[in-house]
Amino acid sequence: MASWRMDSNAQGPAAMERIGIRVPLTDGVSLDIAPVVASDSDRAMAFARVLEIELAHDVTRALGAAGIESGKRALGRDGFRLNVAVHEHATGTQVTFALSTAPRDRRERALLWSDRMCLSDGNEVADRALLGARSARGITLALRAALCTSDGGADAALRAWAQLWMRPQTAGTNVAALQLLDASPDSARTAVGCSARAYARFRAGNLGWHGVDPVPTLHAALADATHAIDIRPDYPEAHFAYGMVALALDDHTVAQASLLEALAQDPAFAPAQGNLGFVWLMDGDLVRARGALDRAQAISPHEPMRAVWYATRSFVHLLGGDVCAARADAANAVCANPRHRFGWLACTLANALDGRRDQALQALQKLEGLRTQDRRFPDPLHAPNLKGDAFMEMASPIFERTRALLLPPRRRVGQLPAAPLMIRCLGTFTIEREGRALLWGRKLPRKPLELIKVLVALGGASVPVDDVVEALWPDAQGERARRRLDTTLWRVRRLLGEEAAAPAIRYEVGLLSFDPAAVQVDALAFRTSDNPDLYAGEFLPGDTASRWSVAMREALRERHGSLLASAAERALARGDLAHALASCERGIAADPLAERLYQIAMQVCAQAGWRAEGAMLYQRLRRSLAAALGVKPAPQTEGLHLRLIRN
Repeated sequence: MASWRMDSNAQGPAAMERIGIRVPLTDGVSLDIAPVVASDSDRAMAFARVLEIELAHDVTRALGAAGIESGKRALGRDGFRLNVAVHEHATGTQVTFALSTAPRDRRERALLWSDRMCLSDGNEVADRALLGARSARGITLALRAALCTSDGGADAALRAWAQLWMRPQTAGTNVAALQLLDASPDSARTAVGCSARAYARFRAGNLGWHGVDPVPTLHAALADATHAIDIRPDYPEAHFAYGMVALALDDHTVAQASLLEALAQDPAFAPAQGNLGFVWLMDGDLVRARGALDRAQAISPHEPMRAVWYATRSFVHLLGGDVCAARADAANAVCANPRHRFGWLACTLANALDGRRDQALQALQKLEGLRTQDRRFPDPLHAPNLKGDAFMEMASPIFERTRALLLPPRRRVGQLPAAPLMIRCLGTFTIEREGRALLWGRKLPRKPLELIKVLVALGGASVPVDDVVEALWPDAQGERARRRLDTTLWRVRRLLGEEAAAPAIRYEVGLLSFDPAAVQVDALAFRTSDNPDLYAGEFLPGDTASRWSVAMREALRERHGSLLASAAERALARGDLAHALASCERGIAADPLAERLYQIAMQVCAQAGWRAEGAMLYQRLRRSLAAALGVKPAPQTEGLHLRLIRN
């Protein structure tokens, strides 16, 4: 039954017309939808009239009679009122929602939920559909929040489902929901009760709570969800629970079909939309994943599980190459749920790939803290729920690059002698104390770290103080430069947590040296070693613009190439062509201009009869030399190439 009222005396934009519709939901419970149009535009009036009908349809379909009735019992009210204000502006249309209780005494009216949405001049049908879905989901969450604070009166199964959905996802919440279900035997005969039990068991099995065996627990959850669907095939949350269990069991096809069925029953069911985006991400379909996640966020921007959506969309952006958008979504994920591991993982990866190493290390530290509470994660940069083959094929380079940037390479047994402090400068720059990387605060101690780097680059032993001062403070002289050095050395010792009696850096008679008993430096150890495996990457890759780092970088790169070339020649001499070629390829990957390695590799190809591979090596060298140095290969290399072609 609709009621209409129009103020015909008002003129211009201030004219207000109220239209409304009362929707009977259950016995004694109704929903009054009352749009207010603040415009004299016929278009706005037509929009509001169609919107109220769509809202009535979407809200009642999303909530159902049982949901409204239980909300009434929890709140002790007779009905609900949804005020909708439509304002037209030059830039588009703004719609504001406000859900409140509708008691007989208006003074007792209580606001339950409000929201605002701006629409641009686009597809009006799509805008109305989105408004209907957003309001339906907002009302659902508002009533569930009321159920969470209710001590009784509402159906136990609905209260358990509300506990699972609205409260933080913890083992305690799971236990409370299961206790509510166990205390009500009738809940096992309802779709809501079976769905709630299925979802609680899914969380316990998927997250390892309560010490349960995951696989049997997930299969029990699957049986509960199946029973819920048998009881009520049109119940969207039963299909959602089934889809989530299937996802945990790595059956992406069934998970996708179940989540799509949940959306077919209720297009406003944002959690199904968001988790569908996660399934498509695992299957490598970035376009559909992004669309599903954007729609879930548009429908329910305040959904309790939105942290997962933000983190998932951050991965979509990372795989698509948009690191800035990935950082923004990762930050939103950790703000939405600071204890959600997936968000901190996305934050670590996005900041590392954006060159923000300090922020990435801080996020990694958070991950480490969460890992100590959940031993399912042996590696901080690991997520057991990321199981899609297509996703891992695309994401593996991201994980490996982040590990190389943030985590020190694992030391093989016997590679380097143990020392209280380890300074790694090859492939990364980290300082470890007793095997654990030191993490800095929000403000990076730039000058103390630069002093350590300079000392390594200049040899690490008996380095003249004047050379260090020249590298760090080229404009400072005399006593002023010496004071700066003393202050920075004091900061280094504080940074490393040393005792003054046993400093890692010695300062004696105008010379600076690392104490070999207190500190080990991978670059200096490699310089005096014959083991090419000690070379973990380029020397101080983040300081290539610093002149003081050039000589050490080139020396270590040449030594690495020389060691691999010698190993390749020995392998070639004894007929081990595979080992010889592998050594050459390792060296070429580290130094694309190492012509000696190309020559040995071409000799291997000639001896094995691989003419095409040898010719490709020559072309690769020729292009690299031309691009970097503007020169041609040496005559010896040209001769090898000619022999390959003729043979």
